Amino acid sequence: MKKKLISIIIVTLLFTLISGCGIGKNSKNSEEASVNDIVGVWYEVDVLDSRTLTVNEDATFSLEYRGGGTMYGTVEVTYEEHPDGTKSAWYSFKDVDGSELVAFAKSDDEIQKELLSGQDGELHFYRSEYIDEYYGTESESEPILGMINPWRDCTEEEAGTYAPNGFSAPEGSTNIRWSICEPVEGSTNPGIMVQLDFDYEGLSFTAREQGVPGTEITDISGLYYDWTDTSDGILANWAGGKMPCKFYRYVGEEGYVDLVLWFDIETGYAYSLSTQSDDLDGFDIQAIAEMIYDPDKQFGANMPDDTDELDEYSIEFIKNITEETVESIDITGCDTFTQIVDKALTKGMGYANETICDNDVLLVSSATYDDLEGANAAIDSIVYVYKDGVPYEIGKVTSGGTAYPITVKDGYLYTGSNHWICKYAIANNKLMIMEHIAIVYDAEGNGTYYYDSEDGGDYSDFDNKEAEKIYDKLVDEMMKGTVVNYSTKA
Repeated sequence: MKKKLISIIIVTLLFTLISGCGIGKNSKNSEEASVNDIVGVWYEVDVLDSRTLTVNEDATFSLEYRGGGTMYGTVEVTYEEHPDGTKSAWYSFKDVDGSELVAFAKSDDEIQKELLSGQDGELHFYRSEYIDEYYGTESESEPILGMINPWRDCTEEEAGTYAPNGFSAPEGSTNIRWSICEPVEGSTNPGIMVQLDFDYEGLSFTAREQGVPGTEITDISGLYYDWTDTSDGILANWAGGKMPCKFYRYVGEEGYVDLVLWFDIETGYAYSLSTQSDDLDGFDIQAIAEMIYDPDKQFGANMPDDTDELDEYSIEFIKNITEETVESIDITGCDTFTQIVDKALTKGMGYANETICDNDVLLVSSATYDDLEGANAAIDSIVYVYKDGVPYEIGKVTSGGTAYPITVKDGYLYTGSNHWICKYAIANNKLMIMEHIAIVYDAEGNGTYYYDSEDGGDYSDFDNKEAEKIYDKLVDEMMKGTVVNYSTKA
């Protein structure tokens, strides 16, 4: 179902540099410039949601968005005259109403292979026939779209390995498709993006999930509109029925677009759900957002049977969650930390050297992300020390989301989530939870604090008020600590 998307915000944010905004390097004269020179298919390069631009022989164009929808318009050749009398030719792209969107300079090449907007090339498209040249490969078997951006299809099971607190298509859905996207270099969003496309009751939907820095709702939808209506709401099911969200609706001559965004502070993952149709009057996208919630995919939902009865505030629960989510790696034949990095790590994994309780350790994470405060952070790690002269795994750690990066202070290591915090120490070549505090809220929002430690003591009757003080102390220590700065394996 092909839909036209014409949005002022697209014009403003994505087609930003229009013709006449600067002197191009092109000096071709008017007789040599023709729209026919750029007829064909062009792919946007080096962006997350690559768009496809098609220029037709009748001087019309279409711009297709990966997230759904198409913009239409016309193309004409315009000229910029310079003081010396020479002219620069530009391909001017216009909206259906005739307003100018963007202009690309005509090159001096016999065959123009790329389109660069304005003087700084903020928008960059490459001709489809030559895309292999741009990406430095001559493989004709490699799918062109796969080279343009890092999206690829995957199974639902594979998607689940990248996305905690995931979603599923509602029962009765058709045309279900899963895909993932590796983080684009330079992106501020650290995590692999998981996407679910499905049709349900006559509408097509796209749901997305990605780890992001910060603690605020983040738009990962790939949609850019001058939204007609916006509002705040609360989603049921998600976060125990208390998930804040934002609703957006665009209404134009070509139809409707609905979008809902939310953020899971426990895991640091952002979500989006969108749909487009000729008429969405009376439709409630909130109901679909609540339907895609899958309790079996939530963090800790698939714990082994013997841990089903563990209290969510217990140390054993934290340890089992960590063991479930942080996979060990094979370091056979690695005699040094450097050899682990060189031989055992795969692309995208992180590593850092730290000192914990006077022990030199190597921390190895499954991934890294920019915490936007100067650190290349991580939320999980395998911890290695030297034992008998060779590297030895002594344990694993994990935090509840990107809002709680692994931190060190005064020789101790800290992890946390919105409801618990752990302080780790190393003793006798063992990683131990020196202090653990959890807070559990009742239906009225009243918190009860629980303290525990692996020092062998019995804290089952620990005073709640005293536990609250220790909780505040550990939070303060973690916030004043140093976020571990990981290197990322290339």
